[in-house]
Amino acid sequence: MIVIAPRKVPAVLFALAAVLLAAAAALFGAAAPAHAGAAASGSAASAGTFAPTPAGGDLTADPFLTSLRTSAGCPAGFGASAALQFVMPDGSAVTIPGARESGGFDTGPFTLTYDAIGGTLADVIGAPVADGDDELRVTCWNGTGDAAPAAFSTTITSTGDTWTVKSQAVPTATTLTASPAGTAAAGAEVTLTGAVDPAGAVGKLAFFDGATALGEADVVSGQATVKTSALVAGAHDLTARFTPADPAAFVASTSAVVTYTVTAATQSPSPTDTGSPTPTDTGVPSPSDTGSPTATDTGSPSASATTGDTTSGAGGTSGDGGTGGSSGGGSTGGNGSLAHTGAGAALPLGVAAGVLAVAGVVFVRHARRSGLLTFGAPRHR
Repeated sequence: MIVIAPRKVPAVLFALAAVLLAAAAALFGAAAPAHAGAAASGSAASAGTFAPTPAGGDLTADPFLTSLRTSAGCPAGFGASAALQFVMPDGSAVTIPGARESGGFDTGPFTLTYDAIGGTLADVIGAPVADGDDELRVTCWNGTGDAAPAAFSTTITSTGDTWTVKSQAVPTATTLTASPAGTAAAGAEVTLTGAVDPAGAVGKLAFFDGATALGEADVVSGQATVKTSALVAGAHDLTARFTPADPAAFVASTSAVVTYTVTAATQSPSPTDTGSPTPTDTGVPSPSDTGSPTATDTGSPSASATTGDTTSGAGGTSGDGGTGGSSGGGSTGGNGSLAHTGAGAALPLGVAAGVLAVAGVVFVRHARRSGLLTFGAPRHR
């Protein structure tokens, strides 16, 4: 009889499985770093500035500020959360809690509002606020807890229990729209309108096509407009840049790029080329070519041609019988084709059977050598 031996599992497989499980635990067990508390030391690149409200006050108040507004949105991909931080003398940043966060901070300038921060500023940072200048920073994070490579910054000056913003410049944000929207023909007039937030910002808006200046205008009630017909056919990257009249009062800003397409003016020649030839070619020849020959050709021969066709049709019936005979022959040929197909398939089936037989012998010999199969003594009756 044939006895199937139990399969032996080498110990090395257990060791390998243990290593894989340990690696998976290390990978999935690691938590994303939280942004509460002290952050890594070092200065961040500038993403812009922010304006706190009020612009000064009591360091012992809770909160010491009620809101802040940034000059732009967080860097792309880092809009999941944002928070105010106090930069310590050693460069580390301590997060100030209490802001109402809602996400989407990378879509444009945003406001953080504070009802309370849990004590005085000194309580939050764990140290007294020394007299002098300190940096307040707004840092952005993505959904996995990674901080953006750039942050918003404002410097405050502290004296005793009071603080004030060192620079009173108000952050601005500029947006640009073009009309007609998206595209225009070469030579057409395009109207560029820039809007500056806050609307009380005083200064000029300059409009650019890449690095090429298109014009500038004074900002009135937060808006300025320039019209241009200088855009040539092709793609254009349009921007608007706000320059404040008093840099100490407002911060300069640049709009996002507006992609604009100008098409070549090729519409005018089209009617001239296709209008005149069309009626000239088809109008005159039509009656002379088809009118007279039609009556002459089909009038007289019509009856004799019909009779000839009828007689021929009777003879043609016999011919159709011949066609039927031909179809019968084709049917026989079809049977021969099937027989040939069967004979052709026999050879691959025979080869496949031989391969399976050899594989079976090899498998049995290998199984006996490896101990998977053993042959016991035959039973005696």
